[in-house]
Amino acid sequence: VLHESVNRIMAIAATHELLSKQVKDDVALRQTLEAVMYNFRHLFQGAQPIEMMMDVDPAIMVSSEQMVTISLVVNELLQNIFDHAFEPQTSGVVKLSGTLDNKMITITVTDNGKGYDVHQSNETSLGLMIVKSYVK
Repeated sequence: VLHESVNRIMAIAATHELLSKQVKDDVALRQTLEAVMYNFRHLFQGAQPIEMMMDVDPAIMVSSEQMVTISLVVNELLQNIFDHAFEPQTSGVVKLSGTLDNKMITITVTDNGKGYDVHQSNETSLGLMIVKSYVK
């Protein structure tokens, strides 16, 4: 629980740091998501041999308000992957992608872990409750 709280705080801090350096209201999606992934790489470095890949169009810009929400959602999804997708000491791949098509931004977080049944997911999980509340 403490580890998850630290990750949430780090995601908010990384987003805040990038936003505080912005002169305009628009923020590069890729730059902020790189900061979120950077935090995970360092927090879990050595704990699990997970490869993290990113394929986000560098031209995608979002408002600072949207970026805060996106950062929190991606952080929670990554936390869920690191907590549940892979057995201890098992290697894996996590990929974060972002595309822009007809003014619609699609962000996808995938992994090659064991997966889970969405119909039997833990509805009381704080991370998934955060994701669902922002995404809906």
